[in-house]
Amino acid sequence: MTTELGPAVMEITGTEPVSSEDQARERYQRLAANGWATVGIPSHLGGSGGSMADAAAVVAAVAASGPGIPIGETAIIAGWLLAAAGLALPEAGCCAVPVLRPAEAALTGTGNGGLLTLRAPRVAWASWASHLIVPVPLDENRALVVTLENAHAVIRHGVNLAGESRDDVETAGVPVQAAATADMPFKDLLAGLHAAGALARSIQIAAALRRVTGMTARYCTQRSQFGRPLTAFQAVQQQLAELAAESAAADAAVTFALGRRDAFHGQVSAAVAKARTSQAAGAGARIAHQLHGAIGVTQEHPLPRYTRALWAWRDEYGSETSWSRLLAERAADADEPLWEWVTADE
Repeated sequence: MTTELGPAVMEITGTEPVSSEDQARERYQRLAANGWATVGIPSHLGGSGGSMADAAAVVAAVAASGPGIPIGETAIIAGWLLAAAGLALPEAGCCAVPVLRPAEAALTGTGNGGLLTLRAPRVAWASWASHLIVPVPLDENRALVVTLENAHAVIRHGVNLAGESRDDVETAGVPVQAAATADMPFKDLLAGLHAAGALARSIQIAAALRRVTGMTARYCTQRSQFGRPLTAFQAVQQQLAELAAESAAADAAVTFALGRRDAFHGQVSAAVAKARTSQAAGAGARIAHQLHGAIGVTQEHPLPRYTRALWAWRDEYGSETSWSRLLAERAADADEPLWEWVTADE
């Protein structure tokens, strides 16, 4: 993963987690104004350019500063959907609508003059977005990607466990701003979008877990019990080692996925990343709270902001169970021996 972008992003986000929605919006606006929200989206589509590794570095740096800033929604998830159809980015502040079934999105008419009817639950950051990016079925072999102004949709605000915007979105025959064809079946477009979302959440989980691991290690070094620092106790050392191992495994899974060429269309790499990081999120949050004790559940302490995000992100775009099942199915269907399939380049 490219790392030199992280410090530049951290200069804007700071090292302290956001404490209010107003602060989160202010940080997001500064990031977007400096082009960080669209890193990874090709410049010919209106983005800032750069590779997927660059986008991942930015998303990781933002996640390390705490939940509440939707960089991943544009840079990775919406960016992948726009690139799949060659559709230009309407504005930096946009989000993808992860439609689950063809019946949830339908377009009457074609092209820019089409009218969109949409019903999608718990869309991440829809109430923040200037535009919604929506996949729509076209025919057996093709799908459409359309952009829609947020103001034309009915949005019912909701939140996840971390307090991040998760909104129900509905439209009834409203005009789309732009449309382009993706030369793939609708189900494949949805699968790729789901994989992009899984990878984005995996990057966020790994970054937040690194922050939690450092936070917990510092606390155990500074906190004393029976006249000795907590790190002097073997049981605490064991727990810290397990926490560090979970964080390292999450990092390795993300690095693996970013280095593969099938991350979205093949889904296998995204499945590996999301299954392992979601598992690490649950185990890591549990250990961190055990070692922090009562102070770790107070509103004044930063730990709960990260652990609530870990618990929320582990289930979004598929849990470890659902992605592990996909991996098992792909392994069972492989034409080559299991070891060769696991270690293949794609």
